[in-house]
Amino acid sequence: MLSPADDVSQLVADYENNLKALLDVYAPYPRVRQSTRPSQLWYDAECRAARRTTRSLERRYRRRPSAESKSQFAHHRHLSNCKAKDYWSSALAEHCNNPRQLWSTISKVSNPETASKFRHSADDIATHFTDKVTKIRASTATAAGLAHITQRESANELSFQRVTVAEVVRLLGRAPCKHCDLDPAPTWLVKRATDVLAPAIAAVCNASLQSGVSSRFTEARDDARLKKPSLNAKP
Repeated sequence: MLSPADDVSQLVADYENNLKALLDVYAPYPRVRQSTRPSQLWYDAECRAARRTTRSLERRYRRRPSAESKSQFAHHRHLSNCKAKDYWSSALAEHCNNPRQLWSTISKVSNPETASKFRHSADDIATHFTDKVTKIRASTATAAGLAHITQRESANELSFQRVTVAEVVRLLGRAPCKHCDLDPAPTWLVKRATDVLAPAIAAVCNASLQSGVSSRFTEARDDARLKKPSLNAKP
């Protein structure tokens, strides 16, 4: 960015590539393992805290075995077994006079849930919206076309003033900390590095005013969300 390019697209590409390269060095993405298995109904905050303590002692035990770490393992197993036993015993006793609820509780004990209730895959959602757009286009194919204005006379030519670094600093200070996956860096980090990034952003703005907006700024991401994901209905 010390010698910026004249082309706005190349200037935007250099800005994003340099910013991503710095993030990869100083703030790389960590690898996170996430399980889709839901927690048990009896798994409360006490079990969660005991599990965190057990994981910490487990790592300590691997480095230096001790009796404290070994006893904590047994405590966590005993706590989990007691929680499960007390929960299901109280649930069965509560519904002893209601056969329907009783058999439903027994079914949960014998066949615990191991996966999410959401049965629609990403391909199902994509197919649903693709078919919906196709039907809309077919129903409006015979409609009259919109009038296109190819040329419009203007008495006054538009002129833009160059963006200054001070204006970029002021706008970044007022901007909310919102971002998406298309951004090369989170907004809060860009705001903290305003003194360094403001000249580059001002150069991109001035190049866009002179030669047009880069196609990179015309991209958008739309995430489809269901109104009620818990219902087994069409998306």
